[in-house]
Amino acid sequence: SSGFQIRRSWVRSPLGVFTGIASFEFLVSIASSSSSTITKVFARSRQTQKQRKRKDMYKLGQGYWTRVISATAGGVIAMLGGWWFHDIFATVNWGMNPIYLSWGIGGLFVALCAPLIYMLVARNVTAVDFLVATESEMKKVSWPTRREVTGSTIIVIFTSVTIALFCFCFDRAFFLLFVQLHVLNPGT
Repeated sequence: SSGFQIRRSWVRSPLGVFTGIASFEFLVSIASSSSSTITKVFARSRQTQKQRKRKDMYKLGQGYWTRVISATAGGVIAMLGGWWFHDIFATVNWGMNPIYLSWGIGGLFVALCAPLIYMLVARNVTAVDFLVATESEMKKVSWPTRREVTGSTIIVIFTSVTIALFCFCFDRAFFLLFVQLHVLNPGT
């Protein structure tokens, strides 16, 4: 179908037709005779908007990698929490096999964390805006080339080894000085 989509109200409209609250009032003031039709269209668009808000992700298609990585990290944390609960309840005997109890409680914890992670990564407006902004800022970063990273790594390793050798030499020198002054025993 031809037309464009107004993202704010999720209504698909042919070109030249206004949708939304301001245009609704404008159309009502111009064409009062067809107000029932306009009201029905507006109510249908509001109903569609409410239905989509319930099941759609907020800002779908934006911040993909930050959402995937955050959801993965949340899943790993939930799994570790489930494992922790499993370890705690593995020794508890409440009249049933502790294996069933420990795995059941650990699995229940993971199952309860899954919708919370989804809500945080997909539906929470503040969190999603942060994740989308993070990904857009990461795209602006000027990442170093492989050659620059290799050169910097070599410099850091060389500097660390040089400082370690410098500290070792001065430590030995002071140790020998204090042994000669009989401040330290050579056995210590």
